[in-house]
Amino acid sequence: MSPNPQDSRSPSPCLNSGYSVIHFMQVKSPIANMKEVSIISIGNEIVKGRTVNTNATEIAMAFTETGFYVSRHVSIPDDCKTISETLTASFKEFHITVTTGGLGPTFDDMTIKCLARGLGKKLTLNEEALNIIEEKYKGLKLPLTEERRKMALFPEDAKIIKNSVGTAPGLFYTLDSHKIFCLPGVPKEMRSMLPEVLNLSGKSGLNYVSMEFNISGVMESSMAPFVKLLMREYENSIFIKTHPVSDEINDPKLTVELYSLSDKIGEAKVKMAEIKNKIEKWVDNQRNSKALPGTGK
Repeated sequence: MSPNPQDSRSPSPCLNSGYSVIHFMQVKSPIANMKEVSIISIGNEIVKGRTVNTNATEIAMAFTETGFYVSRHVSIPDDCKTISETLTASFKEFHITVTTGGLGPTFDDMTIKCLARGLGKKLTLNEEALNIIEEKYKGLKLPLTEERRKMALFPEDAKIIKNSVGTAPGLFYTLDSHKIFCLPGVPKEMRSMLPEVLNLSGKSGLNYVSMEFNISGVMESSMAPFVKLLMREYENSIFIKTHPVSDEINDPKLTVELYSLSDKIGEAKVKMAEIKNKIEKWVDNQRNSKALPGTGK
């Protein structure tokens, strides 16, 4: 994997020293027929914090906005055992697995090889991929070296995703209802393939519905019990997330985010309007209270 110094991916707040696996989990959705997505970022440069990971953010947003449920982000190092075990476990557990990184010509680009090992599949030279790679280097009057041919090795039955920006093709592999996509780690290359990934992923059957609004004069910690009550009242069908935008103690301000994956857009919007109204009334009551912390009253 070639590090990209200009990559703007933000470091994880959960990053541990060394080559630890990093997990980010969302609260489970109550919707039974949702399609779950696992995003796996591969590379020592990601895990150790040298490269900031925007790929996972972009992929997660793209899938979320098209009605899929992103269940986790995982970052793992360039270690074949770790890659093989993580990818094959994810492939079996989630409807869709998307990986970035490890498709290039260098010794540490091993995602495809390790996936094939985990699936028990042979690596074969994909003629379509080879022809594309050969043409790109021929246009530069460069030979097709062993390292360049390596980017055309794919597991049996795998399909390629064309790379219009770089050289290494992406991978698409499916078994029953499970799909895995392996994409390059260079953000502009990943981004160029993402529309095709979404197309191959099919329809989620759900819609992403969201709303945001701002409140002030109320601490997040003061509002937390009320949010918990609302989550219970609406049976977790609407997720309520408060985002602090200023100092909790001296100048409490929050952005409240409401979102849902739903097959009934109108119903979700009605619930969100109700929740917004209840929160705003609660805030007004708090403002009128003499004991409101953080307001100076």
